[in-house]
Amino acid sequence: MAAQKNNMKKLSVLILAAVLSLSCNAEERVTIDNSLSACLIIQKGEIQAMDNLLLYKTSWELKDNIGNCGCKSAALSYSVYLVKNEKLMSLGMLSSLNKKQVTFVLSSDNGLYKDAEYKLTLSCAG
Repeated sequence: MAAQKNNMKKLSVLILAAVLSLSCNAEERVTIDNSLSACLIIQKGEIQAMDNLLLYKTSWELKDNIGNCGCKSAALSYSVYLVKNEKLMSLGMLSSLNKKQVTFVLSSDNGLYKDAEYKLTLSCAG
């Protein structure tokens, strides 16, 4: 019984170490290229798989209206590239209004390039 308890403790420590390792690794795997940094600060986030998607969940702080950073609307666009070969993986548009939490799609297939390094580029929409 004591040996079984000891094994469970070891297993719990290994699982916790693996989860923490993935979280640390995720922060290093997404580089943010933010041309709106004078108006919008993006925090480091975490990579998560959901259904078939590979997502980057993060938050941002709006320091100033993005119109003061040259945008003609509250919309911003994002592009996601693989760092290794600059292959475009995803793109989209988001509103900068009334949001603190945001999720970017890194890949539409969480099985492909799941361990890759990504570059997330933010700019004005249109």
